[in-house]
Amino acid sequence: MRGVKLLLIAIAALGVLAIIAMVLALPTNPPVTTYIAIVLGFIAVSALLVAWWWSLLWAKQGRDAANVLQYLEQAVRLNLPLPRMVRAIGATTNPPLSKRMQAVAADLEQGAPLATALRRVPRMSARVLTVIGTAENAGSLPQALDRLMERRRESISGRLRWIPFYRLYPLILGIVFIGVSTMFFVFVLPKFEAIFQDFKIQFPGIALAFFEFGRFCWPWIGLLVLAILGVLSAWTIIGWCRGVRFGLVESLGQRVANYVPIIGAARRYRALADALEYCADSVEAGHPFDVSLVESAQLAGNAITARKLRRWADAASRGAAIPDAARHAGMPRLVVSMLSSALYTNGFVAAMRFLARYYRHRFIRATALIEASAAPVIAISMGVLVLWLALAVIAPLISLIQMLSSPASGPHL
Repeated sequence: MRGVKLLLIAIAALGVLAIIAMVLALPTNPPVTTYIAIVLGFIAVSALLVAWWWSLLWAKQGRDAANVLQYLEQAVRLNLPLPRMVRAIGATTNPPLSKRMQAVAADLEQGAPLATALRRVPRMSARVLTVIGTAENAGSLPQALDRLMERRRESISGRLRWIPFYRLYPLILGIVFIGVSTMFFVFVLPKFEAIFQDFKIQFPGIALAFFEFGRFCWPWIGLLVLAILGVLSAWTIIGWCRGVRFGLVESLGQRVANYVPIIGAARRYRALADALEYCADSVEAGHPFDVSLVESAQLAGNAITARKLRRWADAASRGAAIPDAARHAGMPRLVVSMLSSALYTNGFVAAMRFLARYYRHRFIRATALIEASAAPVIAISMGVLVLWLALAVIAPLISLIQMLSSPASGPHL
């Protein structure tokens, strides 16, 4: 929903800006201006309503797919018959999904794998189906479903925790800043410039810089905002199809965050902790180590960590020792040294669980640091923009007051 909501805000904001621009650009022909403004407003509102309806339908299908997986996770954990459970799920859902669930139950009764049967469910991403199919073949379906639902809960809670301030405050203040700056560029600064030219006074440097910045950027602000939000929305929708809502695939912002010094390290700590914990559970259940690594890479939710895990699994499957394969894949030194000392003892699984707890604690500490520093950074950044706008308004007034109050200036008629 995040990308769609941003797209809706962009459509509404650009519609309003288009109406204002047309009204300002065609003052000599009021009937034509009014007609164009009405048409543009109708188009903007219609696009907003269509996108809103489509986003609600899309989100509902995603929730239905997640609920189906949640019921299946409970059925597998309690060792209930899947076809009967699937028919029970279909009896409690809407008619279109109920028909699909009956078809899923029929496929399961005919011996089809669960991953193949679930392809009939709308918004069931290919990444999730791959994870279920791999786990089903390896005999670790309960652990995989449990990890999928845990990743979904963590993804939802993570988004909700950051919504109140870290997203709404910059978004709202940015829209207000752009709106006020646009009015200032159109109505105030040209008058200031004309007055200073009449009085032959040098325009204040900070106001002149703001004016030149507005002249250069203002025609492109709408297109730039629309392009950025369009890319983000498209990437978000593609990510939904691949499994973003389950925390399996990163969005565009998350991929960029992987290369930010502190935030990227925190994300890698969390992914590594989840992967090591899953590997420990899988190895303890009797599954091969390389297969466990492949499954954990699919559930990692971090592109950098998943790539290292796949290299680790590939090297281990070729016959390399586990510590050597980890070193070749670029895993942290602590992982290599701990597994080297625990490989030939009975504490291999315990060592992996210790590493999972260690990196989870490092993720918690890094997250606390980020949350403590994000609010001041955002507030200071937004404050600098507001201060620049305020000085651009106040500096010309101060210059005019000083000039008019100076005895050397004489009377001005």
